[in-house]
Amino acid sequence: MKTISVQSLHELYEKGFENEVCLIDVRTPEEYQVEHIPDIENKPLDRIEEFRDELEGFETVYIHCKSGGRSGTACERLGLLGLENTVNVEGGILDWKDEGFETVMG
Repeated sequence: MKTISVQSLHELYEKGFENEVCLIDVRTPEEYQVEHIPDIENKPLDRIEEFRDELEGFETVYIHCKSGGRSGTACERLGLLGLENTVNVEGGILDWKDEGFETVMG
C-alpha cells in the first residue's frame, strides 16, 4: 500500500490539486461535520465501494481518516476492486491538526 505523510500531502494541497488528483475523508458523516480539511469530500468507509467508478477516473486518490487506520482499510478494499491509484495518508486528520494545518469546524 502506498502512503504519504501529512507534511508531504500538505505541500501538494497548498500547491493546489490538479483535476487528476483528489483527497477524500472516509470518516463517518458525523465526524466529518465536526471538523474536516477544507474542500475535501466525505466518502464514508462503510460505503466506499459505491465510489469505485468515480475514484477510478483520478490519477491519484489520497485517502484520510482520523489516524490512518480506516483510510488504510479503504485503500485495501478499493485495491480488491482493482483500483491501484489510492494512497493512505499516515496519521490522518489528527497529525494534520498537530502540524497546525487548516481545518473547518462545524
